[in-house]
Amino acid sequence: MVSFIARSTFPKAIVIVALIVISVNMYQIGSSLELLTITKKNKNKDSSTIDALEKESKSIQATIKSLQFDLKESIADAIKKALLVDPGYLTNGTAIFRETAESHNSVTDKVTYHEYYIMYGKHLLPYYYMHPKMKMLEIGLGCDMGYGPGASVKLWKELLPEADLWEAEYNGECVKKSKEQGQLEGLNTLVGDQGNPEVLDEWIEKSGGDFDVIIDDGGHTNCQIWTSFEKLWPTIKRGGLYFIEDMHVANLKDYKRSSPTCDGKDLNVPNKLKEIFDRLMYNDSKAKRARLGEKHTGDVEFLFCQSEACVLKKKI
Repeated sequence: MVSFIARSTFPKAIVIVALIVISVNMYQIGSSLELLTITKKNKNKDSSTIDALEKESKSIQATIKSLQFDLKESIADAIKKALLVDPGYLTNGTAIFRETAESHNSVTDKVTYHEYYIMYGKHLLPYYYMHPKMKMLEIGLGCDMGYGPGASVKLWKELLPEADLWEAEYNGECVKKSKEQGQLEGLNTLVGDQGNPEVLDEWIEKSGGDFDVIIDDGGHTNCQIWTSFEKLWPTIKRGGLYFIEDMHVANLKDYKRSSPTCDGKDLNVPNKLKEIFDRLMYNDSKAKRARLGEKHTGDVEFLFCQSEACVLKKKI
């Protein structure tokens, strides 16, 4: 169970919102009461004036009742909106991510073998707090994992219930079986090799692109990761996030395999990310990047790396 510290149930922000709403509405009520007082003081006027004032008085009283009702509705609406996403996502995302994952029967290796709760807690959950209707693509259903496919899917459903979730997987039979078992209910699926540019084009066409977040937890070869990044990074919205997991295998022979469209022999994704870091650090000009033929690295706002993984944010 997620700790009380990790999840605050009635944050100060809600109280502040409620007080603002109350202040605005009480001001409106106070103004109406002042008009009502003026009406009563003018009872000594002639009959036609008194009739007009009494009519206005009744109208003001009706307005006050309406404002009182609106006040209750406004407070309820403000609280509902504030509670749509746990405000702990902004301040304690790492703990929330880890504890939620560990509460499941099938625990994703994002929090067991790896420590990816760091980058997801620091970047994904705060992003979701600000954009609960976000569109997210994860590459890799986990069909080859010992605990079976869909562990991260369960986590996304719980942590990101309002998001438009997409899942991409190489193993079509695994996707079919997972659907039949109800594991992918409410999700959209894409099938194919992430290292094939034509497949990626099909994914973009089917999904419509325009992703807020992409998570690459797929095949992990350098060619697969970099081919996917070059194709999919342009589909990320401004301000969006692109996560890449499991780069610790980049120098291993099995992960340097080539494909018909990619020479994996000398390709190393961590080194490619270091090049992006250098351009951020030394502020290479757009003109220089254009001369070097770099189309997709000039719009990186930041590069956050931790053990075995990184996340890139696109400039707004």
